[in-house]
Amino acid sequence: QAAFVVSDVGVVAVADAEGDSFGVAGDYFVVVGVDADQALALAEAMASGSVELVRSTGAPTLGSDIGS
Repeated sequence: QAAFVVSDVGVVAVADAEGDSFGVAGDYFVVVGVDADQALALAEAMASGSVELVRSTGAPTLGSDIGS
């Protein structure tokens, strides 16, 4: 089942696996700024399986229980 792990985080950097700029295909990394609780929530989600990054600009604000 899909669920939000964290919300309202800023993107710090984006790079592909070779360290170049963001590419269309292949592995890439997105570095986001999170607090301690959000970092633990992300680590747990990553250990449980895959994590999808979703940009939801303009979407209604989620409840305060997200990422905590």
